[in-house]
Amino acid sequence: MGFFDSLNEAGKGFGAAAKDAARTAKLNVRLRSLDDKLTQEFENLGKKYYEKHKNENTAENRRISEIYTEISDTKDELADIRGEVVCPNCGEYVPKNAKFCPNCGEDMNIFEESDTTDAETADYDDVFEDDEAQDDKADEASDDDKAEDDVKTSDKPEDSADSTEK
Repeated sequence: MGFFDSLNEAGKGFGAAAKDAARTAKLNVRLRSLDDKLTQEFENLGKKYYEKHKNENTAENRRISEIYTEISDTKDELADIRGEVVCPNCGEYVPKNAKFCPNCGEDMNIFEESDTTDAETADYDDVFEDDEAQDDKADEASDDDKAEDDVKTSDKPEDSADSTEK
């Protein structure tokens, strides 16, 4: 019966090791959970502190503001790619063809008032700016021509002959 006794003892040892492993895993999960809660509390505290002191001109506040701006610009770029606009009431992104915001119900027909796209408007603006630039160059050229004519008339031989006689 020695064989069965040693087998029984080995089983008890494996059982105890399994219990310890399970308990260790459970405690590790609890530690991670508590650590996550602590991190969340620090994050909330930091956000509250930032909101309270965001008007102070510190390097940290400037970095946070720059990141917020970059996030906003990136979201706008993504919305443009997806064909979305920002709801003027709640700030959520809404498909351009939506009649109402699905989040707050705001009337989105304001975006249908213009039939021209941003690209068409930009092309028109570019043409208009090019015309203005050409007009400015033409004005500068005519001013240069007038100045050159003034110089030529003052260098006429009659003027120089008159000046030598005096």
